[in-house]
Amino acid sequence: MYRVHGRLLSIYVMTANGLSLTGRIRSERIGRTLAVTGEGHLTQASWIEDGLIYSVVGDLSEPGLLAALDELKL
Repeated sequence: MYRVHGRLLSIYVMTANGLSLTGRIRSERIGRTLAVTGEGHLTQASWIEDGLIYSVVGDLSEPGLLAALDELKL
C-alpha cells in the first residue's frame, strides 16, 4: 500500500491464468492497454503483462489514478 497525494493506493499482481480484465478499455499508456473501472469512491486500472495481471486500486478519481501511474512509473 502506498500513499499518493495523501490518498491510499494498492498494487496487486497475480497470474493471468483463467482471468480477464474488468472494466472498459481506457487507453494505451506506455505500450499497455489499460482497463479502468470504478466502484463507489475507488478506481482500478489493470493490464496484462508477461502472463501477469497488474491491478492498481485507489481512492482517487480516474484522472488522479492515471496520473499516479505516470508518477510511479508503473
